[in-house]
Amino acid sequence: MNDDPFLVSRDGEVWACWLNGKPAVNLGSEQNFWAAAEKLFNDLNPPAPPQRDKPTSERKPVNTNVETQPADRAQKERDEPRYDVTVIGKLYGSRGSREVTIFDLSTRGCRIEDYSGAPPGSLVTIKIGAVGPIAAVVRWRRDHSVGLKFEDPLYPAVLENIRKQYSLR
Repeated sequence: MNDDPFLVSRDGEVWACWLNGKPAVNLGSEQNFWAAAEKLFNDLNPPAPPQRDKPTSERKPVNTNVETQPADRAQKERDEPRYDVTVIGKLYGSRGSREVTIFDLSTRGCRIEDYSGAPPGSLVTIKIGAVGPIAAVVRWRRDHSVGLKFEDPLYPAVLENIRKQYSLR
């Protein structure tokens, strides 16, 4: 466990650090680090190849009720609570990086305010306060309100730390 590195951002630089006394390693500027992290993420998670059209007789009916916003149904389907927070974070995606405000945080996702227009299905990474990078996918969008689902759930202790240390509420 002590051999696992953790990342620290200080003065615009990203450092890999270890608890076992190994010296810290400067990984470069945050901008370069996040660009490399996004490229690696996209390389490791290529988009699914397009499917060829099936003959009409084999096609499944198309669902025309595509959700573009959170619904009561989504709230009922959640198996865990969302916490009312206001945290400043940074979102990294194919449209560059930008500061966002994070709301409704849970171990599996969050709602953010984002003006970039990233469509549902977009792969992004987010930094919540000093926690991250966290790989996520845009699940829904309504105007500037966006729902993210984390690729890997946050540990409950990390969620609690974010709530106590970084939330402005």
